[in-house]
Amino acid sequence: MLDGIAKHQLNKFLFFETIKPSIDEPKMFFLKYEKFLLPLNQENIIIGRVRMKFTVSHKEKSKFEAGLRGFFQYRDLGIDTATKGNYGANVIRAVPGKHSKGEWHLHKLNFQMVYILKGWVTFEYEGQGTFTFHEGDSVLQPPKISHREIEHSDDLELLEITSPASFDTETV
Repeated sequence: MLDGIAKHQLNKFLFFETIKPSIDEPKMFFLKYEKFLLPLNQENIIIGRVRMKFTVSHKEKSKFEAGLRGFFQYRDLGIDTATKGNYGANVIRAVPGKHSKGEWHLHKLNFQMVYILKGWVTFEYEGQGTFTFHEGDSVLQPPKISHREIEHSDDLELLEITSPASFDTETV
């Protein structure tokens, strides 16, 4: 299986095989191959070799904070801590009156998905074109795809899921 995990149950153990593509060499699919066994029990709900912790994020007990972009605020959903940094999930909302300068950039990560919760946003992707996303729309941005945000509504809210949780961003 490419870019995934094959899970097999062997008696009282979970057997996992992972094959992941390289971020730096997109055409090299079999760069990382692992096999491992873990006892089959409730505590061993895992991603790769990392145990996940149960986590809940309540809107009323959470707050938005400044983050990567000054025109957005970020609400961490606790996935980073629960997966020891392997995954991140944030609700991101626009700061009314502040907007992107439209700078081309890319993210050095394995996975990035965006789902629009409210409002709209327009992105341009190198080699793909310009897309406006509205409530209920989503986009999977492949690793290292050059892109830029062109504009967004003042009421924009989106869910972003990444792997890993922390990653570098490079202006291009």
